[in-house]
This record gives sequence, structure tokens and C-alpha cells, in this order.
Amino acid sequence: MTTLPPEEFALRADHALALLRTYDGHLVLGIPAYRPDMVMIGGGVLASETHSAALTREVREEVGLWRPAGRLLVLEQVPATISKPAGTTMVFDVAPLGPDSPCTVHDDELRGLHLLHPDALAADHRPPGVGPRLARRLRAALRALEGGGTVEIRLKGAGQAPLSRRRAAEYQQDAADVRDGWQPDAR
Repeated sequence: MTTLPPEEFALRADHALALLRTYDGHLVLGIPAYRPDMVMIGGGVLASETHSAALTREVREEVGLWRPAGRLLVLEQVPATISKPAGTTMVFDVAPLGPDSPCTVHDDELRGLHLLHPDALAADHRPPGVGPRLARRLRAALRALEGGGTVEIRLKGAGQAPLSRRRAAEYQQDAADVRDGWQPDAR
């Protein structure tokens, strides 16, 4: 993966997220201080780092754990809007938390952590605090984890001109084109 030079960083909004789980299979989600819905642990990719390096840094900053990025589970191309540039979000598997792994909030961005059982993400159900985008990413990551591949989420409009806020909201509500078994080019 190539990183963007600093002068191009503002033109992209790349993110690296962790499928952080407990030893008994619960998903560990962050309760942010800045919005009502929960988030996956992770964050933005700096110009000087790869997605996997950003993930390792973000997990350390947010929950105080050293968890290097494992297998790529989800690749999502996020379209540009009037207020946000286009970007790529990658969800990586990380080593599960053992019963004695201390996992605490170490970042002002998070108010706390929430454990979510994967069964709560049934196709026809979305638990409180889990927004549509988070539910889509979690379901895709769990499917990839179980199936052994990578899932690509391609939202309508990805790679096109920036969208208005109204059109961006419509695209997020539309069903995403999800392809199972995607494998990155071996270069």
C-alpha cells in the first residue's frame, strides 16, 4: 500500500479500523464523546503511514493495547461529499482480547467501551447505538472472518464527483454493492 504525500493528505479521508473482539466473541466498540452512535476502534490514516500502521497506532492510542493489524477483512471505497473528500476504509482483524487483557479508554475521543454480541447484528435488526454504516461494516467483517476472504463494500458514487449532503445521505441509505471473496492484487 502506498501512502499519500503530505500535500495530498487533505484530498483523501482514509481510515483503518479494528475488528476487536473478546476471547468469547463479543465485539469491542467505542462510545465516542463527539457523536451518539458507537464506532469501531481505529481512526484516520496520516500521510506518513500505511493503513496497517495507522491501525496499530490508533488501537494503542484509544484502548492502550498493542495489536498489530492482521488480515484485511473489509475494503470500503467511500465517495466524496461536499464536506468530505473520498477515501478508503479498511477493517483489519486483530488478536482477540484474553480474559486478562486490560482494555481501557486512553483517548479523549471515547467516553467508554461497549461489548456487542455478534448475534445482535442479525440482518433484520440493528441494536441501539449502531448506525447503518457501522452495522454494514461489522456484518461484512464477520462474514469475511468466517469465510476466510476479504469483503469489498462499494458504495454507489464511489470514484465520482463530490455529492451534495442530501445525495450523500441517500447513497448511504441505499444498499451497497458488496462483493465477497475479493482479494487484493498481488504486486
